[in-house]
Amino acid sequence: MKRVVKRNGKIIITVPVHMYYWGFDDEFVGHLRRFDPLDFKRELEKLNLKVIIEKPIGSRLERILTKTIVKLFNKKEKISVGNNLFLVRIANYILYLLVKISLLFTSKKSTSIMLYCCEKQY
Repeated sequence: MKRVVKRNGKIIITVPVHMYYWGFDDEFVGHLRRFDPLDFKRELEKLNLKVIIEKPIGSRLERILTKTIVKLFNKKEKISVGNNLFLVRIANYILYLLVKISLLFTSKKSTSIMLYCCEKQY
């Protein structure tokens, strides 16, 4: 990313953080590890990427929902939404709001995902 972004260009990166959150869902999506937020920020700065925004975007509620969804996805029998697409959309919106609210109570130490917005210095 650093190679292709222009000088003063922006890069947005999201990474899984805190190894104590490691679980079967990480393996399912192909994560190789979870990062320490402070170490990751230092690595970005070593690459001459100035961190403009550093924000937790994964809450404990998000972890519970993710693990539940991965378990359901891995089940042998298929889950069909059928003609209930409207209900699925409403449920999805409610879950979105709950996760959004849970982020108000999430810190760098308790988050499971960090977002970094960086600017290439030179």
